Amino acid sequence: MNPATILLVDDDDGVRRILRKVLEAQSYRVLENGLPHEACAAFDADPPAIDLVLTDLKMPGMSGQDLAAHVWAARPGLRVLFISGYSDHTYVETLNGPRSRFLEKPFASDLLLKHVAALLADHPS
Repeated sequence: MNPATILLVDDDDGVRRILRKVLEAQSYRVLENGLPHEACAAFDADPPAIDLVLTDLKMPGMSGQDLAAHVWAARPGLRVLFISGYSDHTYVETLNGPRSRFLEKPFASDLLLKHVAALLADHPS
């Protein structure tokens, strides 16, 4: 079985580097982008290749929610894990649903991996 491919999107290079190391240590294939519009282009190049999108919520030019809307337009069942250090609890509940979860920064790597595994396990075939 091929490893799951995760599209990782965060405008903070340090955060992206750490997350990539954590995910690759678990044999996930990681495609990383620092800007959401670059992530959209990577996704659009081969939508079926992406198994999960892991995205920050607050980024320049486009929010993580806008990125999710973009990928869901092509693949409505694709799973998305939102991460952010700016948790406005008025909308956090809307991010936790059948195809997405929210994880507040900072978080432990084992919690990240637990959420990733749960979303991938629930991924439609």
